[in-house]
This record gives sequence, C-alpha cells and structure tokens, in this order.
Amino acid sequence: MPYLSIVVASRNDNHGGDLTGRTQMCFDSLSRQLKRFGVDAEVIVVDWNPPAGNPPLSEVVTCDNSRFITVPSDIHNRYGQARNFPLFQMIAKNAGIRRARGEFILATNVDILFSDELMEELAKKNLQKGMIYRAYRFDVKKGTTSLDGIKNKLIRLNLSHADELCTNACGDFQLLHRDDWFRLRGYFEGDLFSIHIDSVFEYHAYYNGCKEFVFSPSRVTYHVEHSGGWVPGIEKSKEYNRMNDVKVKKLSYEDLLDIISLFRKQQGPFDYNKENWGLADDILGEVNGKINIV
Repeated sequence: MPYLSIVVASRNDNHGGDLTGRTQMCFDSLSRQLKRFGVDAEVIVVDWNPPAGNPPLSEVVTCDNSRFITVPSDIHNRYGQARNFPLFQMIAKNAGIRRARGEFILATNVDILFSDELMEELAKKNLQKGMIYRAYRFDVKKGTTSLDGIKNKLIRLNLSHADELCTNACGDFQLLHRDDWFRLRGYFEGDLFSIHIDSVFEYHAYYNGCKEFVFSPSRVTYHVEHSGGWVPGIEKSKEYNRMNDVKVKKLSYEDLLDIISLFRKQQGPFDYNKENWGLADDILGEVNGKINIV
C-alpha cells in the first residue's frame, strides 16, 4: 500500500487551452518532486467520458507511478445533464478515490503545481486520521511551465477568513485518510455542475467530525491561469457560460449557505451518498503506462 494516492480527473478535449501541455507540466513537476523527496505515492488519473476520435489520456500524457482509470461515455450518459457538460468532475474524482490504494488520499487537479515545501511536508509522513488537510492556492500567470521564479509570477492569493473553513479553491487540495474518505462517502454525487461541491464536502467532513488543518505558506499549491478556470467572482462573469447558462443545474452561493445551515442542525453522523458511491458497482478499465492491468 502506498502512503499517498494523488487523484485527478480530466479528459483529452483541450479544455481551457493546451490542456494536454498543462497536464504534462503538472505531471513532470510532480514526478520530479515525488522522486526528490522520496514520497511513496501513486497518481490516479480518471479519464472521464473520453472524446470519440481523440486518443485516451494514457496515450498523450505520462506520469511516474500512474494509474489511468477510464469512465466510458455510457456511464457519463446516465446523468441527466450529460449533454450540458462533458465531465462530472467530482463523481470522477470519487471513482478514483474509491479505487485508490494509498493510506492517505489527495484530491487535486491537473492545472496545479505543488510547492517544494508542501511536497517536503507530505514526505514526512506526519498526516493523521480524522483530519481534512488543506493548502492555500496561489494563482500564477498563464504560460507558467515550472516552479522556476514562480513567486514573481503571482496573480492572486486565495486565502480564507479566520472565522471560516478554508473553502476558497478547496477542490485543488483536499487530503484525508482513506478511512475518512470512505466514511464520508466522497464528494456529493448530484447531477450538477461542480461549482461549490468541494465546499460542501469541506463542511460535510467538518460536521462529521473531521478537524481542518491548513498548511501555512509556503506550503501551497500554484494554479496556472487559463481560460475557463475558476477565479474569484467568475460566477458573475458573462465569459464563463457554464456559470450563467440557466439550463445547467448547479449550486448557487446561496444554496451553499443553506446546505451549511442544514449541516449545523444535524445531530450525529449523516450521509449524502449511497454506499456504492464512486461508481463502486461498475468495472472500469485501467491502464498502467502502456500496459493494460484490468
């Protein structure tokens, strides 16, 4: 069993511009850091609803110690909003989390770089059960390709208020013991666009007994700016069509506040997913490098 599983979800559709290049940049940096700091880890890449006619992710990007898990289009098409957007990001991550082998499991994204200080901290193996670990996200300029000089490329810092949980860009780094992920049954699996679902999970974990721990800077993640990505206030932007398209079902910020209020009123443990969360009843294809290991 590896100490750490790192789970990401994507597809080969060039979302946000040069997605393949940004993904490979992330994997190259991650592979170097895992080797440099001696982190015993696997990287799980969930290839959701691969576009017809395009090569699968396992053939266009490479990463050390990786497992590529494919969720085919017939599973994607089960969902009512399948035509509105091609990737159910949080359900995809759940599929990876459910199949992860690590003692601790980190859910993150393919447009993220980890600071060396953060990776060095994870290598210490000081993580504990019953915690939800968070790292602040610092946004950096579009076109950033490595950690070299990255502090000179900062655009914004996504922090949190002292009296709140750290939900600002929390989907880029949420790390828990595997027993806690399974106890909580992962992210909410509603037929919804992904916005705010990561924040729902943060509060779900908290009100089910997990203690939040936020790594202090410089133990951070760096998000490379790209079109179509989440930034503060983008929900009101006309450029972000998925946020404003009334046909797309999603949680508003007001919905999030209502859900948090309901969580506070719960007495004892509670669930929002069924026991078969993470596509547990489905047999998914898996590739390790170029070798099929189904």
